[in-house]
Amino acid sequence: MLRRHAKPQSVTGPLLAPTASSNRSSRHLAGLDSIRFVAALVVVFSHYGLEPNNALWVPNSTHLGRIVGLFVMHSLSGAAAVIVFFVVSGLCIHLPYVEGQTLSIGSFYARRILRIVPPALVFYILLGRTTSIWYNPQQTVLWSILCEFVYYLIFPALLYLRRRTNWIVVLLGATACALALFIHHQRTAAQWPNSYTDLGWSTWVIGLPCWLLGCILAEHYAGFPTLSVPMVWIARLGILAFSIAIDIAKYSYAYDWTHPCVLLDLFSVGVFAWLGLEIAHFQRYKPWPWLEWAGSWSFSLYLVHTLIPHWAVVPHWLPYVEALLASYAFYRLIERPSHRLATRAGRSLLTHTAHMLA
Repeated sequence: MLRRHAKPQSVTGPLLAPTASSNRSSRHLAGLDSIRFVAALVVVFSHYGLEPNNALWVPNSTHLGRIVGLFVMHSLSGAAAVIVFFVVSGLCIHLPYVEGQTLSIGSFYARRILRIVPPALVFYILLGRTTSIWYNPQQTVLWSILCEFVYYLIFPALLYLRRRTNWIVVLLGATACALALFIHHQRTAAQWPNSYTDLGWSTWVIGLPCWLLGCILAEHYAGFPTLSVPMVWIARLGILAFSIAIDIAKYSYAYDWTHPCVLLDLFSVGVFAWLGLEIAHFQRYKPWPWLEWAGSWSFSLYLVHTLIPHWAVVPHWLPYVEALLASYAFYRLIERPSHRLATRAGRSLLTHTAHMLA
């Protein structure tokens, strides 16, 4: 991740200064695919388990062993990784429209829906065939995909509101709705399993403020400073420490406000700041090409790894290898053709749709 460009771009101005027009015209920001892949790996490790044992780490009976065990157990927060996905998604969805470009609703829906629905549907069919159980999609990794689907559907309305007010107003409204929903359901908190998805099909309301932070970041990422390499790693360790603290807090559920629905939304603010620093960093340092390549099929990894049997809690690398191979095959056979179909459909509808949002 640390190879230099020929010359770094200058990043100046206040923290929330608008991005230069030349930068905004690009629909791809270097490093985001790498971040997606790392986040997907965190989800995989959180599901498969990576508990330390005597052979690979240090004896659990020692103080050091208990500290290592605590760190490893809480550093693999799949829910925190999904929050990263939400913020990155909002950033990427809004990025093409930050200069006031016209949004063609038909083209937008075709591109977004065809990119995620066919892979998600194939995954769900494979899951049912593999387990012989047709799960409620909300009880699988599809819960976050369902949230994304809702965000795509309402994005034209959100963009309309943003252009007549601003993102802060929209964000405050979404946060108020999320808090009201959470408070309304607090009376049943004792029955919750203490998860971000405790509100079931209403989880998208809780996650919307996180996604909107990504939309805000799309307009203001150029205002973040370019840090030195050591400082960037400190920022990375800082966001990791933040996620660990939240994961520990949910096991000390003494107050309603330490619920993951609250803490992970707070975590998204840290993700917003961290991603801004990462984007500035990758404008100066090229990400590793192999990691960017792997990030292109991180969506398949996020889905397909749950089809691989969970063999053991202790580290066992064969399931991880199988997950990577199966995910890449799924990408080539299902996800990439779906992307191409979405692109063709979007371009076709772009010239024919009559429903335009200025």
